[in-house]
Order: sequence, then structure tokens, then C-alpha cells
Amino acid sequence: MLYPIDLDLTEKEFKGATANNPRKAFLEYHEILEGVKEKAKAARDSLTIFTFEAFERKLYDTAPPKEDVTGYYNSYIEELEKDGRVGTASSYSLSLRSLLGYHTYRAGRRKQGELGFLAIDKDWLKGFERWMVGEGKSLTTVGIYLRPLRAMFNQAIADGLITQEYYPFGKRKYQIPAGRNVKKALSKGELKKLYEQPVEEGSVQDKAKDFWFLSFLCNGMNMKDILLLRYRDISDDKIVFVREKTRNTTRSNQKPIVVMMNDNIKAIIEKWGQKKVSKSTFVFPVLDDEMDAKEMQKQTQNFTRFVNQHMKTVAKEAGITEDITTYWARHTFTTTIMRKGASIEMASCLLGHQSVATTKSYWAGFEDDAVKKVTGNLLDFD
Repeated sequence: MLYPIDLDLTEKEFKGATANNPRKAFLEYHEILEGVKEKAKAARDSLTIFTFEAFERKLYDTAPPKEDVTGYYNSYIEELEKDGRVGTASSYSLSLRSLLGYHTYRAGRRKQGELGFLAIDKDWLKGFERWMVGEGKSLTTVGIYLRPLRAMFNQAIADGLITQEYYPFGKRKYQIPAGRNVKKALSKGELKKLYEQPVEEGSVQDKAKDFWFLSFLCNGMNMKDILLLRYRDISDDKIVFVREKTRNTTRSNQKPIVVMMNDNIKAIIEKWGQKKVSKSTFVFPVLDDEMDAKEMQKQTQNFTRFVNQHMKTVAKEAGITEDITTYWARHTFTTTIMRKGASIEMASCLLGHQSVATTKSYWAGFEDDAVKKVTGNLLDFD
């Protein structure tokens, strides 16, 4: 490999500068070249694993300030925050905090040193999983915390900091647990009970119930997307929006989601929406343009907690024992339309999923009565 330096010499000057005892006329060039050689040696010696990409970054001082797991995390978290993706930034921060907690635990609760990529192998990851479960965390949480780490490994490999052989994830290495896929969909009977459960008009339970059912009626739209709706997204017959979750990750193939308007949706918007000043006015008075991304995220989280808290009360009074959250509205929408005959492809489109595999994980299966109907008379040959 050849690496250019900022020095332009004739053949005569180069030979004079690289001589064992350079003449005075070439001494300055000689010292510059010796300095470059020393810098190259230092760059080479500082690498735990030599790759030409990592060497080049060191040589030209383009390496990140810390070439360890923490450095990569912090750099990416800063990038996410600049892009306004504070929710994802928060997830990465929680992941890093948990990894460093285990790193301290492994060190005997002494102050831990830097967490290098090479320190993390299959055994380290298995130990992290056991530690997390011992701390009362689920395998689902373990998976949530390890997927960001996997992304950091992929970035370090792309940067040439480490090679593929040190990648600790995979079938023959460590597999991130998927967790238990708990179905979060209400049955037709439970949904009817929840809808018909009386609440005091204008109460907090009334508001929470309306927003839960708004999510259900709007293709399982999550609370963040509901609160980000502006009047320009709504017409007489439909709502068209792009999921905030995929806005930054699928820029080249964004799929607008279309919600067909109905009287129930219109009634909820009329009841809880704010006055339209312009097309850019938020439909609901929870967020405003004076807020930065962090403030919007905090307000969204607070409002989601509000809905979840009061929906638990409504569900309990309706005789539903499940711990109902806004997430159930999305799963219930998916299961309901599929039970009514919608194809998996249609459900995937309405939800804005990039893959039908994701949609399948939302499907709660067939209700007992339907199964009994098709399996109860298997030996009836008439």
C-alpha cells in the first residue's frame, strides 16, 4: 500500500533526503521524512489488530478519539441526538450503561477500564445474559440491549478497527435471544367489552379510552405518530402519514401509510383536537413547534404513560385481566383485520411494515370458536 504525504520532491532531492548522511541542502527534507516514518511506526504499534484501514486513519489522524466500545457508542449517540432521534439515542444510552455495569461486575466491582471490542466474545456475552437475567431482566430486554452492541461491532468492522473474525455474533457464536413473543391482542369479545365500558364524559379515563381506540382505528398508529399529526395530513376521506420510527431509517423507500377516515375517527379528532390555525397546526394540543426533539420525546412518553395508566383502569372495570397498553391497540388491529379476512400482505401494508415477517409476529392466531368450528367435525364425512 502507498500513502501520500504532503511533500513534493524531485528525484535528486528525494535521493539526497534519504541518504545515510544527507547534505545540509537536503537536511530539512530528511527530517520531514524521518518524522513521517516515526509517525507511521507509532500508528502501527498502537493497533491491537492491524488493518490497512485502521492504519490509514491513525496515520492521518482521522481515528475517533476513543477506539473502544464506549467511544463508538458515544459518537453514535451524539449523532442521533443531532438528528433529533432522541428515542433511539436513549435506547443506545441504556444499552451502554448496562454493558458497562456488567463490565464493572466482571472486574469485581472495581473501577473498570476501557471496554474494548476484543474483550467481548461468546463467553462474555453469555455472562452478560446470565447477569441480566439474575438482575431480574427478561430475555427480551437482553436482546434489546445487545442489538445496539451488534451494530457497533458492524461499524467497527466497516471502519477497519477490527476484522470479521472477532465478530462475536452468529449461529456458531452468540445468538441474541429473541425473547418470548407474547401476543398482545384482544379477542373480539374483549374488544367489545372495552369499547362498551362506560366512562364519565370528559374524564381522564374517557380521554385515554378515546386515544387508545383512535390508535386501533388508525391502522394501529402509535401514540408518537398520533401526536405528530398535523392538519395537512388529514383530508375528508383519509389520513396520510409516514411513521416516525422509519422516517430516518428508510429514506430511500419510505411508504406513506393511508388511514381511511370514518365517523368514529372524526368524532375523536373533533372532541380532543385543537383549533386549526394553519395546515401545519398539530391536530392534538400535546406537542408544539417551540419544543426541541428531547422535549417532544418527553411529552410523548408522558402522554403514552397517561393513556396506559388510565386504560388499565378502564380494562379492569370491563373485566379484562390483561395489562392493556397502547401496544395492544396495534396488535389488536392486526389480528382483527386478519380474522376478518385481510391478507398478510394487506395487513403489512396498512401497518407500514417493511416485511410480512414482522406482521406475522403481531398475529395472535385464531380464536377458540373458529378453531373448534373447523376441527370439531373432522370425522363427519357427510
